[in-house]
Amino acid sequence: MPLLWKLELIQNHSNHSFVFVFGTMHSATPVAINKVSQVQHFINQCTHYYGESDLDHVLFTQLNNKQIKEWTGLQNHLTPAGYSKARRLLLLKSGVDLDHIQSMPPMILNTIISEQLLPKSDQVPLDLMLWNYAKKLGLAMHGLESAEEQNAIYRKIPLKYQIKQLKESIKHLSKSSYQLKTLSVAYQEEDLMKLFKLSKHT
Repeated sequence: MPLLWKLELIQNHSNHSFVFVFGTMHSATPVAINKVSQVQHFINQCTHYYGESDLDHVLFTQLNNKQIKEWTGLQNHLTPAGYSKARRLLLLKSGVDLDHIQSMPPMILNTIISEQLLPKSDQVPLDLMLWNYAKKLGLAMHGLESAEEQNAIYRKIPLKYQIKQLKESIKHLSKSSYQLKTLSVAYQEEDLMKLFKLSKHT
């Protein structure tokens, strides 16, 4: 979990404050959370905490599969043989039954599948873990983007594009799994340049 920047804010000669910027993963794998205590050390010095979004917002805590009226589930966008194969592969690689999640919005479904391809853990994802830690300390909690802003962007992404991306991920589960593991290794090694290069191809 690399410390990307430590910014010093100088208001006057006697008043200095700092901003710590970290790169986090929405993952609970050992790779993601193995340096949590180091980050908590910096959070303990803060008065405010900013996540990507407000993770307590109702739009994040209550996923609604009716957000896209035109979406009728993955099963209706694959051939019976294609869906059966995807379900079998996902069960084999992650233990997740596609029948139980296939009606969720395509981008959310894609995210869930990606998470399941990573090593399992009984912890909550790293971003949520840090959010909860900061909240427990009583810090002022903020999101860099509002839930409404993220939801508005999400709604502007054409459904056809979302479905295409989801079908590609389903079709190439082995490739997706390899790419995610490679990203995880780069993250663990704090290799920012490798992360940047890999992210352009995932």
